Amino acid sequence: MGADHTAGISYDEFSKKDGSVGRSLEAQIMYATMAALGYCMLAAPPDKATLFGFLKDLINARYAASVTVDDLVEIGKETLRFELKFNEGSQFHSANEPDPAFIRTEGVGPNQTVFDVDEAEIKTIWNKLDSYKI
Repeated sequence: MGADHTAGISYDEFSKKDGSVGRSLEAQIMYATMAALGYCMLAAPPDKATLFGFLKDLINARYAASVTVDDLVEIGKETLRFELKFNEGSQFHSANEPDPAFIRTEGVGPNQTVFDVDEAEIKTIWNKLDSYKI
């Protein structure tokens, strides 16, 4: 996906470590769906239910289709699967891991927060991709 705004950053409860991997997965699925449809995330409704309902209605109205919310979620998940396969083939992650230590020690911003999500938990994110439902 690259270093962009669709990389699964979740600002909801940003200071709460618990559940952050799940929030990131949810964000990545939403952003991948929007990217696959060519829809800008900056114009998105504020929550996932409204967003997917809106996109469903938009596509169905424009193309006289019968797309469901589950279909749209699957588009996002499939997009991520393609990206993961590409990344695996490029060996990008194996050549660039682990993340630099400074992100876990140097504080950022006025609150001097550091990235403290457990690496073992991060590695489980893709185990939950297939079972994700809205």
